[in-house]
Amino acid sequence: MAIRVFKNKVACIYLDVYGTADSGDSTNLVSSTLSNLSADLYNDGILEITEGVCKGERVTISNMSSDGTISFATALSDSAIAGKGFRISPPHDAASARKYVLGGVLEHNVDATMLERKDYSTTLDQMAAVNARNIAEFIIKSEIKGQGAAGTEAEYSKMLQAANFTMSNLTSKIQYTPHSDEGESLTCYMWRDGERFVERFGKCNLSLKWTAGEYGEFSWNIKGIWEEPVDHANPTPSYDSTMPIKIARIAFKIGTSVYPIISSFELDIGNNIAIVDDATGTEGVHSFRITDRDPRGKMTIAAEAQTIYDVWDKMVNNTLEAIQVIIGDVSGNIFVLDAPKMQILNPQIGELEGYVTLDIDFALRQNAGNDSVVLATK
Repeated sequence: MAIRVFKNKVACIYLDVYGTADSGDSTNLVSSTLSNLSADLYNDGILEITEGVCKGERVTISNMSSDGTISFATALSDSAIAGKGFRISPPHDAASARKYVLGGVLEHNVDATMLERKDYSTTLDQMAAVNARNIAEFIIKSEIKGQGAAGTEAEYSKMLQAANFTMSNLTSKIQYTPHSDEGESLTCYMWRDGERFVERFGKCNLSLKWTAGEYGEFSWNIKGIWEEPVDHANPTPSYDSTMPIKIARIAFKIGTSVYPIISSFELDIGNNIAIVDDATGTEGVHSFRITDRDPRGKMTIAAEAQTIYDVWDKMVNNTLEAIQVIIGDVSGNIFVLDAPKMQILNPQIGELEGYVTLDIDFALRQNAGNDSVVLATK
């Protein structure tokens, strides 16, 4: 008997592709969205029509040409797809679009809805329940770091984009700014010693934390459409070799001139991932949408004289102050967090190794909108 090894896991991430069919029929479509991509890139991927009479229908891609033509392995129920939207969930081996994630934790869970049947039979026993819907949840914990060169996407970039952050390449840095639109979605593959799990069209929430003397960590929670796992050999991943950034010599500033002694910091972006129901969709789901964002966190700083930082006055007067965190000092391996309006919610007096601390709950508020927290690597 071959027993699967728990630690033998691999995860890779893709951004899904959205577009509109310029022309097509029940067996193929042509879209300018795909014309700048490599031939065969999404062969064996899943294409779903998102509008019109074929809405919710899925087909496997049998061939993709560099001119933007895609052929289907099986026919759609109707040929009226010109001008209709579609989305593509890439296959596991679309190498140029893939990003392996080196995760300290790689977990796959399924939220299965089982409908109990209400019956009045001649016995007290229950009839078999009906499996109604299965939602996948992937949990990945990864290191806070850059990608080794300034202006290069970090391995977690695609997950940030699926968490409703817009990526901008500003040459000297990659910047991620929150937005309130529908945004990107993800296809995630996870292998566990020869068993492959898939989550399609997923959205993401993230949190981060760090403690002095250790290295920082992201936690990613991704929800999407579940697909039944299959036996499939683990791929040979190619991971980024950049080392995680030690939490030492960081720059941490509150307002314009307060530099506290800080031992730990946590932040949850607070994305609410909603299931958009659709009876015509796979699993009865149309898509996943982020419908709210409420970034909140906690930090522990050393208690100093109130003339240096009066946390109680800040709380009582609803003071909003900027915070900036810069982790790392080597180009290509620097992580930056900027928030224009931090509000202190609930400070408490604590103790750490015999000295007095302030354990501060906080929220990050908007300034002009879609700017409550901006992240960057450089």
